[in-house]
Order: sequence, then C-alpha cells, then structure tokens
Amino acid sequence: MLKRIFNQTLAGYWMYRVLGAIIPLIPPRLGYPLFGWIGARFFDWCADAREPLRDNLRHVMRDTAPHEIDRAARNILRNHLKNYYDFFRSPRLSKDDIAKLVQVNGFENLEHALQRGKGVVFITAHFGNLDIVGQTFAIRGYKVTTPAEHVKPEILYQRIVATRAAKGLTIIPVDGPLLALVRALKKNEIIGLAADLDVTHSGIAVNFFDAPARLPDGHVQLARRTGAALLPAFSMRLADNTFAAYAEPAIELQHTGDFQADVRAGVEQVARVLEKWIGQHPEQWVMFHRIWQIAESI
Repeated sequence: MLKRIFNQTLAGYWMYRVLGAIIPLIPPRLGYPLFGWIGARFFDWCADAREPLRDNLRHVMRDTAPHEIDRAARNILRNHLKNYYDFFRSPRLSKDDIAKLVQVNGFENLEHALQRGKGVVFITAHFGNLDIVGQTFAIRGYKVTTPAEHVKPEILYQRIVATRAAKGLTIIPVDGPLLALVRALKKNEIIGLAADLDVTHSGIAVNFFDAPARLPDGHVQLARRTGAALLPAFSMRLADNTFAAYAEPAIELQHTGDFQADVRAGVEQVARVLEKWIGQHPEQWVMFHRIWQIAESI
C-alpha cells in the first residue's frame, strides 16, 4: 500500500517527509483514534483497499455473514492505518519504549533454534505490525535481516529503510541479490520472510483454506539448503495498541532425498500454520493482494 499512498514520485517523497515531521507530534491518546478513524474511512471510500480484503476474508471466514466479513475488513484497515502511525513515530521511540510496546512469547523456541548454529528463518504473515515488532528482536541483541519492498523513487526507499533500520534491523531490497540472507544464516543470525505473499511469482500452488493459492517457497528452500531452522512467528495488535508476539517451535522439514517434494511438503506445513493464525485472527491479516487469484500457467 506504500506505493499507492506515495505514488512513486518525488511529490510522494515530500509527502513522506511532511508526515514524518508531523505525525510524531501527535500523542498516542489522539493518534490511535485518529488513524483508526482514517482506516475506517478507507474502507468506506476506497474500493481498491476494501475489495481485496473482502475477497481474502471470504475464503478465511467461510459461512460467515457479509456484515461480519465487512467488520473484519474495516478493522484490518483500522489496524493498517495505526501501523502507519507507529511507523512514522518509531524513530522517536527509545529502545525502552519499544520494549514496553511488545510482549514476546516463545523466546525459548528462538534460543533453541539458534543452538543448532545454522541460523533461523523467521516466517510470518502480514500480521500485526512488523515494523515495531521486528525492532524488539534487534534491540535485544539479535541480528535480524529482512527484505523490504523497493518503492520508488530511490530517495524515498532509502528514507524508509533508514526509519526501519534505526534500531538495528538490516533491510535489503526484495528485488535485489539475496546473498545477504544466506550470509546472515551462515553467521547464525536471523532472517525474516513473509510466507503469505508470493512477490516473485515463483512459488507453488498449494491448498490454502480449502482452495488453491500460490504461496512462496523461498523460505523452505533456504532452510533446506542451509540447514537453518524454520521458525513461525506472529504478532498481534492488542486492544490497548500494544503488541503480543509469538515465536513457535521450529517446523521439522522432510529430508526424503527428493528436494522438490520436500519443498512442497514444507510449504504445505507452513500453510497449515498460516491457516491457524489467520483463521483465529482474521482482523489482524493486513493483506491487500488477492491471494486466491491463480495464474493461468499453474
């Protein structure tokens, strides 16, 4: 949604600069209600934002009344605009501020995975607020590298990267060389990848909420090739606008000798984890792409 809001122009860059100067001045007691209200108006006025959410939620919330689906979609947009509020004010948050915003459950699962010595591939969905929650691992001393959408113009992308990397995250462009991910794993560090959106259009079709959908397989391939632990992690925005993050035990991948079959099985395992979290908390799934649109080539 960054591309649509900032329009890939220098005007979009200056809009970003203005918002970055103004939004941090808005206190949370006003900022969260304001941006939640703006998100609800996006649902009412912006079909480009509303309709993909409805389409995805019809798969997730089968046999649910349309008004309940609309309620969940409206809450997604409220959460999404609150995420923007948090993003723009994050440079002025101290490490202590961020630590107070995020409660992490399952650190023992992360530590156990790192004990393997081959790095950790954090897999998640577009859930909660990755900008704030991702920082909480960095401020605790974990080395975390993650790809990010390479928006245009370049000056805008560099500004966004600087904001996201301010507390220690390493950001690389999703459309560039991904050797940095392999190098991070070799140093027993963490990489973070979204498992619910096939941005490169090179994933595989699997059954997802009882319908075929193309999901990415790069995270499974990386884990199989490097021996890294594949660790599901999700975060949720709570009613008080703090976050709860959860690191699950690592997924045990197959090693049958048939690499492609093992990768497909791994993506199926990941799909089951995604179904659990998205199915239980659909209002947290900030996904503006129609996931069940399958290319004719499949």
